[in-house]
Amino acid sequence: MVHFHAAAPGRNSAGKQCSLSVPTADELVIYKTCLAIAEELKRQGRLPYAFQVLWVAVSGLQRREAMPVPLFERERRRERLAGVMDVVNQEFGDLTLYPASLHPAKAQVMWNAANRGMYRELEIAG
Repeated sequence: MVHFHAAAPGRNSAGKQCSLSVPTADELVIYKTCLAIAEELKRQGRLPYAFQVLWVAVSGLQRREAMPVPLFERERRRERLAGVMDVVNQEFGDLTLYPASLHPAKAQVMWNAANRGMYRELEIAG
């Protein structure tokens, strides 16, 4: 389940949740789901034009070992690449390797453990 919520100054806010067909830990699936929710809220005229808070929560995450093996080679290659990026970033520091699409944002955003991405093998327990 992906929960998406955007809040503007004052009390103007909108949110929605979307059930995924299968459990996932794939950030691309989650990202595309968030975009789809935002587009739907925008079509409905509910997404604030300018917002200060964007909240995304995901439930039903699964460890990689519990996930089915991807059926198509392209998906398997992307999964292997994401795993390699995780290993390199854990060894040499956050954002040593990252998708090129994040490059413009990297200079503008302060990165820390809370927002560095979803490491497939990182387990956060309280």
